[in-house]
Amino acid sequence: MKLTRRDKRVLAAGFLIAVGIVAWSFVLSPMQQRWMKARASLQADRDDLAKLQRIAGERDSYAQERRRVARMVHETPDLAASQRVVPVLINDVQGLGQECGAKITRYEPLPPKIEESYAVYSLSVAAQCSLPQLVEFLYDLRNLRPAIMVRRLHIVPPGEDAKTQDLSVELLLFTYAIQSADNAAESEATARLPGTAAG
Repeated sequence: MKLTRRDKRVLAAGFLIAVGIVAWSFVLSPMQQRWMKARASLQADRDDLAKLQRIAGERDSYAQERRRVARMVHETPDLAASQRVVPVLINDVQGLGQECGAKITRYEPLPPKIEESYAVYSLSVAAQCSLPQLVEFLYDLRNLRPAIMVRRLHIVPPGEDAKTQDLSVELLLFTYAIQSADNAAESEATARLPGTAAG
């Protein structure tokens, strides 16, 4: 049987189609799949890198904010250690009182209020001073670092028969303490360990 020209063309076309199908199945399709997987993997890596860069930026921002806050409050390795914060608070108040001429007559530390990441230390203070001395004392308190805030202020003017014109002043002062950065990081790492309690 002799093949005609037309039959030869049909066979050649069929052969080319068969070669194309085989090439697609065994060469081009796997290459395309590998290329698509490589692109997907590259995109996932880029997404992970962007996420890590964002986290690093947030961590740097958090560290800068923590340093700013740390300059305004007390840093202590143990938030429950009143002996580290209260004497400093008393010394600061006593020093400011002496500078402006206010006579501090009583100090009464109150129990600290300890939260998860900070503690509030309070000090009840009684003083005798003139109005200008009180204004100066409050102004100096406001500008002091670590910061001391006035929670309550009670002023009793002198009586008509009083020997002095000084005001009787009662203040409730408070300051904040945060855990030292090294101890805070150590506590955070301990909290992440399996079988350990946070804190």
